[in-house]
Amino acid sequence: MNPNIPLEIFLPPPAFSHIHLLITADPHGLNNGVFFIKVHSWSVELISAVVAFPYYHPETELQYRDQSALVEVLKEKHFRNNILYLPQRWFNAYQQALDPTEAIHPFQLQRGDLLVHFPGVPDRGDRMRFYLEKAERHLPEWELDLVHTNYPTDVEEFWANQQVALEAQRSGLRKAVEEVENMTRTTEAYLGTFRGELGKQEAERIDVQLQTLKQVLSENSDDSDALQSSQEHLHKLSLPLRNAAIQAQRALIKDAHATIFSAEKQVIAVDENDTRYFTNAQRVQSRLEVLRELVAVQPEQSQKIRSAMEEVRMASLDLENKLKRNESKEGETSAH
Repeated sequence: MNPNIPLEIFLPPPAFSHIHLLITADPHGLNNGVFFIKVHSWSVELISAVVAFPYYHPETELQYRDQSALVEVLKEKHFRNNILYLPQRWFNAYQQALDPTEAIHPFQLQRGDLLVHFPGVPDRGDRMRFYLEKAERHLPEWELDLVHTNYPTDVEEFWANQQVALEAQRSGLRKAVEEVENMTRTTEAYLGTFRGELGKQEAERIDVQLQTLKQVLSENSDDSDALQSSQEHLHKLSLPLRNAAIQAQRALIKDAHATIFSAEKQVIAVDENDTRYFTNAQRVQSRLEVLRELVAVQPEQSQKIRSAMEEVRMASLDLENKLKRNESKEGETSAH
């Protein structure tokens, strides 16, 4: 209908190099009347799979033959991430109703559009002649220059929105990969610490799933479904391991509170006016502040809490030893 529309205007920008099939959908679903397909090995595999589908899946009802087969094939993981649906009217518009009073739908032809498609129309010949007559007359109201159509603006807006969606998808995928990597490291650390509290088979199953997850990260890190499936399986298998870690963490926090209480009690008992113990008491206080902060803000940092507890205990022991030495000296002086 409009030969002034260059086909390359519909092609995706470089950021979408993974897209090999541009297709449209009508109110009934995918329509393969008109589509763009890249010269690529993926495309050969897709078309081969569509042609072979009825022979390998005779039990599947294909209402629209090859179109329905294409719908089924595009559900497969190997194909579904390399297609993109474009607005139907761009290059697969349907004819308008013959009744001029009937409203024009978004998928129906408008003046200046590239072409018109007649799927499932019983009086196709009559309708085609109606539009063929207009096309052969090269009417200026139909053969608009590209700049006078909606294509430039619509196409630019469409791909800008797709770019935003693509970046959000990739950001989500990066976040998912980070979560899986963190889960892998955490599980390995827990397994190294609490393996003895698990049964042999439980620990071995976790080992196997850890290797599976690492393989997915190495080979299929762009497959969000594979990442999620492997992560969920490891999460389920490692439940006893996490429970052991939780119990150990609770015990550690309880021990930390006991350490804090004991050290605070010791500092309170020291006469603050006695300069002999000022330095030691200050050291205990500073170590206590670090431990309190960790317990309150970073209770999951087990190693840091253990180190802080040891620092408090060492400082408390130094203070205690100094108190005992001075008490011993005072006792000797009294005896003389």
